Amino acid sequence: MTAAQTATGIQLPSYAWYQAAAAVNKNATIAHMLTWMPQFSSTSDTWGAVANSNYHALQLSLVKRTAHGSSITVNYTFAKNMDDAGTARSGYAIPASATADGRAWAPDRIDYSRSVNDQPHNLQVFGTYALPFGKGGYGADNKFVRAFAGGWKLSGISSYWSGLPLAITAGCTSYQNYLQGQCMPDVNPNFHGSARVNGGWGHGVTAATLGKVSYLNGYLSDTTPGNGVPNGTTKVACASSSGPFCNVNNFMIGNAGRTGAYNLRGPGYYRLNMAVRRTFPITERANFIFGVDCANVTNSVLFGNNAQNNQIQASVNNAAFGTVGFASADSRAFQFSGRLEF
Repeated sequence: MTAAQTATGIQLPSYAWYQAAAAVNKNATIAHMLTWMPQFSSTSDTWGAVANSNYHALQLSLVKRTAHGSSITVNYTFAKNMDDAGTARSGYAIPASATADGRAWAPDRIDYSRSVNDQPHNLQVFGTYALPFGKGGYGADNKFVRAFAGGWKLSGISSYWSGLPLAITAGCTSYQNYLQGQCMPDVNPNFHGSARVNGGWGHGVTAATLGKVSYLNGYLSDTTPGNGVPNGTTKVACASSSGPFCNVNNFMIGNAGRTGAYNLRGPGYYRLNMAVRRTFPITERANFIFGVDCANVTNSVLFGNNAQNNQIQASVNNAAFGTVGFASADSRAFQFSGRLEF
């Protein structure tokens, strides 16, 4: 250990690194020392135990108690979730000479960004409303209004969540990805425009074309170091590229944000569910309750999203970059019910 430090001039992380590395396959090597978190013999981190995370939120709740036949509740959360969990490039300080923009990074800071489950906005609105017809309302003196329009109660739940940030990655060669963790692309400093194309997520696709239309700009058809989006079949250096992303150079570390580069996010989520109920008295002790429930009233489709946006292809070197491979199957649905109470 001392000999390696003297020969390389590199300050070894700690003796704990040496013990952990030597315990598995005699892996106390300089190469292992340069990997992410060398104090661990491996870095399979299913539960996020090896990471830093911060969550801040503003939560508001407005409640209108039942009055004039209606009640409503509005819950809103404005949040920010930051961490360095997953797709880590390096656990060490990164010198300015190793990044395309000449910026140096303290240990772990280059991967500290929005969490893959970061949702800035979460809005929930729900309530009930007694329709103003029949007894005590409009048409109270009309037996037909009382019989058919009176006594109905409407309820609904409306939900909205922001889309999740996309974790853009790259497929690098062994020299571009030499002894680092996840390979990331560079952002093109000369790019001006939108990294999103072809409208909203899922716009214009059918069941036959799902997964064939890209909604992200910047596909890199090869991994040539330092190149950007090619001009037809001609390879183009990053400085002359018209795209938002570029391949990292050999022995360099990509400077794109771990998540949310160019503020890229998956689609937001919106659902409206509603129901209507009426109680029909049969006797003094027996009632029949009729109900109609409607799920996804607006028949909204959610494209390419799930817990971590992994149904949206996010590797810039993959020909399917920016395509969506998922469309929610919860189309508008009605359910009729009847219940006898006695």
